Amino acid sequence: MSRANAPKRSRRTQTSGVALIMSDKKELHLRMRSIAIIPARGGSKRIPRKNIAPFGGRPAIARVIDAALASKVFETVVVSTDDDEIATVARRAGAQIVMRPPELSGDMTPMNPVILHAYEQMGADYDAIGLIFATAVFLTPELLRDASDRLAEDADLDYVLTLRRFETPPQRGLLCDEAGRVSMCDPSSLTTRTQDLTPIYRDAGMTTIGRTRAWLSGSHSFTARTFGLEVDALSAIDIDEPEDLAFAQALFEQRFSTRSTTRQSPPQTVILRADFFPGSGVGHVKRSNVLAKALANKGFRPILLLDAAARPMGFPFETSAAIRFLSADLDETADAAETVAIARADGASLVIRDSYRVGGIWEDDLTRAGMTVAAIDDLGDSKSAQLSITFTPGAKRPSNLEDTAHFLGGEAYMITDSPLLPARPRGRVLVHAGGTGGFDKVPAVIDAITQVTSKRDWDLTWLCPTPESASWLKTRNAIGKNDTVETWRSGAVWKDHDLIIGPASTSLYETIMQGALPVSFPISDTQGEPRDTWLNLGHALHIEAEEAKDQSFVERLLNFADEEHTPLRHLLTTYSKALDGKGADRVAQALADLMNGSPVPQPSNAPTTGTHIRPCTIADAERFRSARNAPLVRNVSTDPNHIIDWPEHLAWWLKTDAERFVIETDGQPEAYFWHRPRSHDGRNYMTAGWFPATDQPSLAATLRLLQWQHERTAQTHPDHIWVATIEATNKPGIALDKRMGFREAGPAAQAAAKAFWPGTDKRFLIFEKPAA
Repeated sequence: MSRANAPKRSRRTQTSGVALIMSDKKELHLRMRSIAIIPARGGSKRIPRKNIAPFGGRPAIARVIDAALASKVFETVVVSTDDDEIATVARRAGAQIVMRPPELSGDMTPMNPVILHAYEQMGADYDAIGLIFATAVFLTPELLRDASDRLAEDADLDYVLTLRRFETPPQRGLLCDEAGRVSMCDPSSLTTRTQDLTPIYRDAGMTTIGRTRAWLSGSHSFTARTFGLEVDALSAIDIDEPEDLAFAQALFEQRFSTRSTTRQSPPQTVILRADFFPGSGVGHVKRSNVLAKALANKGFRPILLLDAAARPMGFPFETSAAIRFLSADLDETADAAETVAIARADGASLVIRDSYRVGGIWEDDLTRAGMTVAAIDDLGDSKSAQLSITFTPGAKRPSNLEDTAHFLGGEAYMITDSPLLPARPRGRVLVHAGGTGGFDKVPAVIDAITQVTSKRDWDLTWLCPTPESASWLKTRNAIGKNDTVETWRSGAVWKDHDLIIGPASTSLYETIMQGALPVSFPISDTQGEPRDTWLNLGHALHIEAEEAKDQSFVERLLNFADEEHTPLRHLLTTYSKALDGKGADRVAQALADLMNGSPVPQPSNAPTTGTHIRPCTIADAERFRSARNAPLVRNVSTDPNHIIDWPEHLAWWLKTDAERFVIETDGQPEAYFWHRPRSHDGRNYMTAGWFPATDQPSLAATLRLLQWQHERTAQTHPDHIWVATIEATNKPGIALDKRMGFREAGPAAQAAAKAFWPGTDKRFLIFEKPAA
């Protein structure tokens, strides 16, 4: 049994012939040929015509057919009926009709002969048959997909059955004999707490999907190998009495017409304009598809409007909406005109842009045409959209956005259907270059991977979405004899590997969510986010564009990733908590609020004022490195010509016990500084360094940080002697040291300084400050 949307997966257990599996939904796309059969007699005695009773202005069976067709699980949806009116309603809703004979139309007719009759009448072979009940008006396409995927993923299963837990434990049931005397059904449960009783379930009466061979054999889902998929009580309402029908209709109206669930009746249509070309890859189409699914769950009717170049390709995921195509040769004005025409034809007033090919001109044209425009704004170029969304870590509101526009920024709004998975043991590495397979864009990175793999015991997989990408790797001699080459796949694609090397794109977020360690690099101009951005997520292994041309640099970073896998994973775990997989729902809710005139939640961006000292986080590490490398600093260092690159700096950050701090004024860094306890010849020393963040450091800020630093270490390390080196011509620095109580170092402190900083020579003075 699985509650739909349950957060965890665990092992299978067996209970009363029903396989119970606690699991979240897993998208498999192991496609079976499936047929849906919806039995719908016309002769219901207790509730006449209940199968076509109105729900939200639409007949019950039409609602069920809608869900079956929208699920895209079934090649064919069939209604088996003996009633002409039901047949007409079902046919108009998109189903095929099988008229059943009188001998299968009685109220005592078992279900299996009805199913088999309809199946045989269709005259085609299917792998699976889905029985769907005609009054299951709360059935969703997602539930049908979940049930189908469960069956597809487990070859041992015969059926998947929707279940509903008994509200009151049957173990508490009472029997009453003819004399009126009461006895317990299960006396052994008398003193057992209710929460300790084994849950018992009943058929929810929504759907049963089974293998055709199981149906044809006459096996019953209650006694076969069956997976139970639990649904909530308000989705599985038995409609047996007029009161049940009235309750179900009222609940349907409340659930699907109030803003609290944001599903509308009739649904609002929304256009999602996504591009597909080598500069964007399949990522925009995929995330627009995920957002379409979230919008459908909120009651919208989504339509994907894609570049025509996407038409011939088979997307490695199941689409969640109707699809229209536009020529990729249109300019922004023509594209906008075509988009408006399609939106008006489909009754849409909301259009979402997820495209690099169109921008401000397109948005202006749609706004003038009366459309509400939202933009997934990776490039920060949106101006007139009413809602701008970017999931760039640490994103701030763009200055060019209209004051009246709403803004959603940060990784909490990442649109993905990626599962959240735990980290895995080291050793399995996957390399990819996005949906277009652009390995040729980063030859030095590929060569570095080949070299490092030859020296490390890596199980390496190359993910090649096109024959050309695999061919290029072969001509580069990149694919080793023990390497694996796979074509593109979707879902939890990164789950089998612990190190993922690939572009800084949507896949980077999914890598983190699926428990792997990413090494990223740009393969297009649209992936130009600097390392600073990714450090907000705790992602410390980003290779910037110029660095990606340096094979030696990449090799050192890959080796570091392998050697320091655990602390690097810890950074991701610590800083990526907002990447929780709920971004699509948050964006869909904001869009629903926008269309309903409700307040759209805004992230807090309250400015920091005044001067403050705070501990550094990994998000400060790249700016800290820049300060260490500033000419002003290097000119007075022991090695002025040495530039500290990222692997060296990252090793210092993760592998030393230095404390690091930054002093900021009005949110802007003034200087970075560190201190670290060391020992030499049995004596305890305190070493430190500070680096201005600007070319003109503030004297007041410098004095404050030095005073704070010395007061702190006097409390944390009172027995440590301060030791410092300073270039002899650095008069301001010498004056500051003397002001802080330093004096010329004695022989012991001089020996310690030269051991700590081997480059210390006659150009430098050595000072010490006695312990507190």
